[in-house]
Amino acid sequence: MKRVIVTVCLALEALAAPAIMAAQASMPAQSACSTGIVTLPAGINGAIKICPPVAAQAPDVARQLTAIQAAMSSEQAQLAQLTRLVNDMNQVGGPLGAKRQAELLTNVVLRLGNAQTVSGAQLQQRASTLSGHFEEVSTQINAAQSDPAEAAKTKAAIQGETGDAIARLDFDTVENQLSDIQATVHAVDQRTQQIQGTVNNIQSDTHQTAQILEQYQQQQQAAMQQSQETVQKMQQNMLNNPSYFINIHFSSSSGTIGGAGIIRFGAIHSTDGTLSDAKMQIVFSLAGQQPWTIDANVPKFQDRSNFLPETLNVTKLGDHAVVCYSAMDPRVNQRRRWRMSYQIVSQPSPLAAALAARGTSAQMARISPQLAAAMSDVTFQPDSEATLTPDSDAPCQ
Repeated sequence: MKRVIVTVCLALEALAAPAIMAAQASMPAQSACSTGIVTLPAGINGAIKICPPVAAQAPDVARQLTAIQAAMSSEQAQLAQLTRLVNDMNQVGGPLGAKRQAELLTNVVLRLGNAQTVSGAQLQQRASTLSGHFEEVSTQINAAQSDPAEAAKTKAAIQGETGDAIARLDFDTVENQLSDIQATVHAVDQRTQQIQGTVNNIQSDTHQTAQILEQYQQQQQAAMQQSQETVQKMQQNMLNNPSYFINIHFSSSSGTIGGAGIIRFGAIHSTDGTLSDAKMQIVFSLAGQQPWTIDANVPKFQDRSNFLPETLNVTKLGDHAVVCYSAMDPRVNQRRRWRMSYQIVSQPSPLAAALAARGTSAQMARISPQLAAAMSDVTFQPDSEATLTPDSDAPCQ
């Protein structure tokens, strides 16, 4: 009896096809089936419905699905599994567009197999495996919605290569691409938080410097009352203190020793007097190589001023650096040079750890030199006290 019902349904479908196509032609154009690619009937003898834009591109798939439904109708558990598969496919395939949806449905039917040669139990097992894959993809997509940046990138990926992979049931590629999006967005978020932390620290340093100056002025007044000699001594100490001339901070830098890097630095000028005709150089060194010099553009400092981190792109980082900053100091009417040396340490960044966990770090580094540099955090660790001397023609070293 069941085979007769299926045959009659297929015959009625064939007779009604011209009328259905005419009705579809008169309906407004629909680009995709966002509410469901396939709708199962309420009863086992009802006809499976396929969204018209998909049915138009895969005309034979309705017959194949009807045969699969008939083969799985003898067991309630098999029908329940078929319903689960259809729901999971509809949820993941909703945003794909009609062309990819048709490809997806065709590949699902092919993956299930020919209902004439595959048993209901085998169909149930294959449908369960497909449902598991769809549900894993759905979980990844839903998790991305909590982060606006990740959600936007995920949506764009589904309209591109990730959507193509879903349509051809390449679940490994889908999961890898969605995981890469998550890792990249999270790494950018961490980098943004680090930069904001650096800005906050510099602002805090500026406030502390202002407090120090206020305390100094109070001490100066007291010293003037005690003796002019004490005041002159304090002023001389201030003139000779490198941190009052300039104080340079390195933070949130990235790159690899011997490779390209991105250096971020800021500076504070804590006393009166404009530092003019300024020049800043960074001299890198690496074992077995001649030192090389990088010129860094710096702004003109007004009285008691500072600037937020500047970015300097370099083609090669050493493992040691000497930094020299020279400018005209109006307090002594002389060009002076501030000097400090650093050990440079590079270690994997959170982005590198995330990509390494996925096994894609080498691939991503080849694709983008900027991304390769971002895979390692670089810190400048002072290995000497800052010095302040009269400037000369001698090179920074």
